[in-house]
Amino acid sequence: PDSKTVSVGTKVKFDWTGKKKHNVFKKSGPGGSFISPTTKRDGVNFTKTFSKAGVYKLICTVHPKEMHMTLTVTR
Repeated sequence: PDSKTVSVGTKVKFDWTGKKKHNVFKKSGPGGSFISPTTKRDGVNFTKTFSKAGVYKLICTVHPKEMHMTLTVTR
């Protein structure tokens, strides 16, 4: 989805579909940076527990214009 809201402490699972490579990169938001491995394997390939409240801008660096998300983490 383009946007999603979850509570602090939620483990978010990123599910790859299709035949192209994907990853998850934190473009902005609280805390340190992160990037998942890039793979084209179907299924949940990355999970991240968000422990800080705020707004995170996430992208796939392979497809940044098509695959982006605003994740809001609330207390």
